[in-house]
Amino acid sequence: LEMRHRTETLYLALTDSMWAAGLVLARPGVLTMAVVIGVYVGLMFRKVPTHKIAFNLGQYVLSITVAEVVFSSLAGSASMAFRLLVAVPVAMAAYAVVSALLVGLVISLAEHKSLRDVLLPPLAVNALHYAGNIALGILGAMAWQISPPGVLLVGFPLALFYAAYRIMVRNLREGDRLRELIVENASDGIFVAAPDCSIVSWNPAMERITGQGADEVIGKNWRSILRSSGSAEPPLGAAPCQAPGDAWFAPIVRKDGTDGWILCSSSTINGRDGKVKATVIVVHDISAEREAEQLKADFVATISHELRTPLTPLKGFLSSLIHGTIDDESDARHEYYRIMLRQANRLERLVTDLLEVSKIESSSALVTAPTDLCAPVVEQIRTFSEEHPTRSISLRAPDSQVFVEADRSRVGLVMSNLLANALKYSPPDKGVQVTIALEEDRATVSVRDEGPGIPLSEQQRIFDRFYQIEDHLTRPSGGVGLGLYICRRFVEGMHGRLWVDSRPGHGSTFSFSLPLAHVGSLTVSS
Repeated sequence: LEMRHRTETLYLALTDSMWAAGLVLARPGVLTMAVVIGVYVGLMFRKVPTHKIAFNLGQYVLSITVAEVVFSSLAGSASMAFRLLVAVPVAMAAYAVVSALLVGLVISLAEHKSLRDVLLPPLAVNALHYAGNIALGILGAMAWQISPPGVLLVGFPLALFYAAYRIMVRNLREGDRLRELIVENASDGIFVAAPDCSIVSWNPAMERITGQGADEVIGKNWRSILRSSGSAEPPLGAAPCQAPGDAWFAPIVRKDGTDGWILCSSSTINGRDGKVKATVIVVHDISAEREAEQLKADFVATISHELRTPLTPLKGFLSSLIHGTIDDESDARHEYYRIMLRQANRLERLVTDLLEVSKIESSSALVTAPTDLCAPVVEQIRTFSEEHPTRSISLRAPDSQVFVEADRSRVGLVMSNLLANALKYSPPDKGVQVTIALEEDRATVSVRDEGPGIPLSEQQRIFDRFYQIEDHLTRPSGGVGLGLYICRRFVEGMHGRLWVDSRPGHGSTFSFSLPLAHVGSLTVSS
């Protein structure tokens, strides 16, 4: 009878039971011949290779012969009770020893293991199996002695046992499947490691976190998998393969080469002997949290730096004017006031950006209305020309008004940020070009600078909040990385689009388009 559970298969062999009964009921020669014929026919029917048939025939003939010799020497003229309760168990025990030794010897030779290591682990299971079969055989012999049809009664409890076992296995499978589904669909990574550190199971979340599939890591040392580039393996616990504690942080390198951070927790599965059978490790991906913390730290450092930058000259000039330590003539004072105004405007733009980001994050909707696009553009060009009288800002625009659906103040903030960036990154002797153009149902504003350009790999990231290509403390241009993020959110909030065209060494052109307003005769085409 074949019974399966998970990956294990158990064969409940009834032949031992029949042979135990045969020792009592059949003559030795008849029993041996029946064993030979039965085993041969059964193995041939199952298409077992010839060399295995030869081994099994030799194994069973030798084993049953030893059992017959032991039974004959013990039974003699003894009573039926002695034969059943003493002679049969002892004879079948001898049979079991010889049979197990022959099979164990073949396995030890084939797998290069010691005979002791082959025989001892399944000893308890095999002993119970033989004891059950012998008891069943004795019951069959007793039933036959009383009345041959009574043998059918022996099969009745066996059938009940088999049916009960199948129900139990089915229930276990359903429970196992539920647990497997929980592990497979868990958002956190879960894997099991053997005492030798080899990975036994690896759920889909672990594949998502590390980028490595189960077929790539099963059997490998988990400490070598959860390690970062150029660093040592995770810290050791009390034992070489034990987890370092209930919870620990670790940097990792994913399969695609990107870095990440994980928070791990572990628990051990102990056997009845108290020894560790396996370790279950749960892995939570905290890369996003770590990046957020780093972003927050960079933001605080950047804001501190950007606030000090305009305040330092303001404080210096005011202090010098109060104490009379600098030239107090009219022209000199005018230059000092101009510098202080420029720094105050810089500080005002920083505070404005922070306030606008706060409004954006609160999801406050933009209210649009027909607006002359040229007006806020010209206004911002005039403001920046007054702040930077030595810089050149040119404008090309239609002769007529261009009405778009927009929020005038937001368009002004977008232009302010784009012009500030263009002047910041362009060399002092290079100009900035602003163009307003009409394209079908949209109007496009472009701001062209002669700066160093932007690498293609960075052109999408520059619109992210707080992102800057240069280091936040060493860059020469300043800023907190909010301007382009605000511009994109404002333009998209007005149903427009913002993009950049740039090549390193050839400057950059930032453009945004807005839908034209349908205001009848007020809409003027190019």
